[in-house]
Amino acid sequence: MGGDPTDLRVPKRRLTVELAQRGSEPSELDVFLAEHQDHSWHRQEVLDLLEEDAPFFPAHAADGWVLIRRDSLVWVAVPGQEEDDTLFDYRHRVKLDLVDGRTLEGRLLHSAPRERARAIDHMNAPSRFIRVFTEDRVYLVAKAAVLRLWDLPEK
Repeated sequence: MGGDPTDLRVPKRRLTVELAQRGSEPSELDVFLAEHQDHSWHRQEVLDLLEEDAPFFPAHAADGWVLIRRDSLVWVAVPGQEEDDTLFDYRHRVKLDLVDGRTLEGRLLHSAPRERARAIDHMNAPSRFIRVFTEDRVYLVAKAAVLRLWDLPEK
């Protein structure tokens, strides 16, 4: 019976993100994502980490380890992720007014049955975060931090 306790560790990969919390300026930190999730071959993504039920998740900042409270988040920005709108059925150009006074513009992309294709249907879905794509990053925005979502006409 004994065994090396390190055999129980889940391999993780480090990813640097920018994170905005209520009452704080955005900051860069590293999050750690599982190579495989719960008995599957699916790699954990930042959105998976944010949607977990536990109130806190660990991260590493320039001055050490920190525990981040999920419900304090306004957004998390993941760099270098381009939108591939061929993977989605619906596209909305949006402007978000956020609780921290900032405004974010980008594209909300999603797939759903035709009767659930509106931006309001996506916002009222059970997930706690939405993905808003900009030219150079994807913002994972906490729905609880959105004061208003403007569904803008396409350019």
